[in-house]
Amino acid sequence: MSNTVLEFSVAAIIVCLVVLLSTQMRSAFAIFAVFLPLVMWLPRILFRFGPVELGEHLGIAPSVAGISGWSIVLIIGLIAVLVRQTLPPFTLAWVLPIGFLLFAYTFWWPHNDNVTSGVMHWILALCAWVVGHYCGRFIDITGVLGLRMAQLFAVIFAVELAVSLFQLATGGGNLGRMTGMYTHPGFLGKAVVVCMVVMLPLTLSRRTMTRRWAFAAVAMSVAATGLTLSRTNIIAALLIIVVWSLFLPGTRSLGSRLAMPLLAALVVLPMAGLVLDRFAEDPEGGSRPRLLEAGLRVLEKNLMMGLGPNGFVDGASPTEPVIKQLGFPVHNTFILGAAELGVFGALLVALPLLVVLITAFVRFGDKDPTKAAFARSVIIVGGALLFVGYTSWGVLQIPSLDLIFFLFGFAFAQLMKPKPNDLRNEAVLRPANALATFR
Repeated sequence: MSNTVLEFSVAAIIVCLVVLLSTQMRSAFAIFAVFLPLVMWLPRILFRFGPVELGEHLGIAPSVAGISGWSIVLIIGLIAVLVRQTLPPFTLAWVLPIGFLLFAYTFWWPHNDNVTSGVMHWILALCAWVVGHYCGRFIDITGVLGLRMAQLFAVIFAVELAVSLFQLATGGGNLGRMTGMYTHPGFLGKAVVVCMVVMLPLTLSRRTMTRRWAFAAVAMSVAATGLTLSRTNIIAALLIIVVWSLFLPGTRSLGSRLAMPLLAALVVLPMAGLVLDRFAEDPEGGSRPRLLEAGLRVLEKNLMMGLGPNGFVDGASPTEPVIKQLGFPVHNTFILGAAELGVFGALLVALPLLVVLITAFVRFGDKDPTKAAFARSVIIVGGALLFVGYTSWGVLQIPSLDLIFFLFGFAFAQLMKPKPNDLRNEAVLRPANALATFR
């Protein structure tokens, strides 16, 4: 079977799976349940819109734009959003950045494959925020779908952990670091950090089974992160759990507050020696200091409009020998984003996440326990992503960026729900009684 036939078959299966699941349960959950495994188990491009030149391109997106499995799901989700007219509030938060990307691409940035791919990458991430909001709007995490979500996260990270353990036993992975279903250990670690924004509120569910599955998902995700030996991601994951436990509602006992941090410490402890060895061998993070200096110089020259998304390496190589030699972008999310998009453009594409963060601060003391839980998780995970982004450029990379925008869009919808159980306007593609069979 040729690659083309195989790729079209995969795409057809994805579409059929979303439609089939939508006939049995809420369409919003069907989109969520297919998107998440695809972005974590099949992080690859299915179709490319042109030939790929020999040689590896290192950037936030592939050298040639293409269609991935999860982008097919996002397109289906956008159709559902438009049909049901369920666009998220604060429309300018996603319309302005898309408008800027199209304007800058038309009138300023170079029209090469790299930049075209980068523009599409950012637009897809912004669309992921819209679709994530759609899913969050129509999924009641306090009910049976909350249990299904917890089970979904547990299964996803059970597979990631099992693959990582197999790599450990067989000498696989990436330079002694386990990658799970990804190609680089950093992707798995970042996925764990981002997924905490939804997994942690599920650990506070009134349903005992939901809490148990959510705790299992958190434990396996932290264990998988430990196997990556990714220092920043391990620290971020542990800090998220510790801070989350400190901010649990006051009625929680000391044992409840300590249970999750102790569990996280236990699952990471076997890898602590190897992580400390990495710190001892490479305390400064390899070439990061030199790349940071080069990145600051590039940013200074491109403050207004940037080099174009996904164009850092090509645009900076002629003037920065270290970038030309290594072929890496600067390992700093904020400098890379500003150098590629300009400072104004970088602020615009961050608007959806800033809206979620501001809403979380407003809802922090909300009487609704679901809103309060998501407010805490957004603030804590948001802070962790800032920490991770300081020494990493992978936050902006495919598929991490899509996952971040999708799950923060989901959290935004949970924060904005007028009533926890208001599902009257839910968009479904099923008979009225189908949910009963799913239960």
